[in-house]
Amino acid sequence: MKVLLRLLPYIRAHAWAFWGGLAGLASARFFEAMIPLYVKMGIDNIAEAQAQLGADAITMAMAHDTLTYPAIAIVVCVICQMLITMVSRILVRRIGMYASFDLRNRIYSHLQKQGPEFFMNYSIGDLMARAINDISLVRQVIAGASRMTAVLIFTAVVGLTFMVSLSWKLTLALIFPLPLITIVAYLFSKRIYAQSHTVQEGFSTLSTFVQENLNGIRTVQAMAQEQQEVDRFSHVNQEFADDNLTLFTTSSLLGALMPVLAAVATLIIIGYGSFLVSADDITLGTFAA
Repeated sequence: MKVLLRLLPYIRAHAWAFWGGLAGLASARFFEAMIPLYVKMGIDNIAEAQAQLGADAITMAMAHDTLTYPAIAIVVCVICQMLITMVSRILVRRIGMYASFDLRNRIYSHLQKQGPEFFMNYSIGDLMARAINDISLVRQVIAGASRMTAVLIFTAVVGLTFMVSLSWKLTLALIFPLPLITIVAYLFSKRIYAQSHTVQEGFSTLSTFVQENLNGIRTVQAMAQEQQEVDRFSHVNQEFADDNLTLFTTSSLLGALMPVLAAVATLIIIGYGSFLVSADDITLGTFAA
């Protein structure tokens, strides 16, 4: 976290885009949460009319009049969400792009002022990896991870507020599997962090090997060591590939487990929600929402 906080000056330089993007993401979540409410309104209106007049008495014209407002409202919410989300993503990605731009300029300026001792302690390949690959990951953290974190927080706050307003009983039941999901995500995140660090070190090693080999290519060719160098590079490259595959495997396993754990919530909605509907505790529209 301390390392991430060091990025704040680069974000603060584009504060208007950052706060504008966050405000847009929050607004998009509001319109997203309104859609189930209008679905509830439409279903409850039909159910109420059916209860009063009977299923056979409901005509197409009556159904049309009953569903027109909810349908138009849903279309408006979808369009607003789409437009706001698009603008917000552009703003947040703009921050990531310019932050990486500023950081890359600062690193290059810093390297120009270092003496021979500095370059003896740090290989050129390692510095290139930091200036190119690492900064690209910083851009992804600012533009991608920050946006996703904000979306998750806003979705949780707005979503839970609307869910509680519909049915606090069903909401509490849905929260039940969250501790298990949290524990699994935490355990996997520790492994992913360590494996990602290994991959970054592997990229640095690979870059250093290529840079040093190309700088000394005349010596390699003069001593007829081409095949030995190819074999050495193949070994380093294989280790880098294996580290990436390990990371991909862990990430894929987490990605496969999350939908399975989240499916528990769907089962709770279907099971407990159906019970609440049959007990007239919630309406069919609330169940659908």
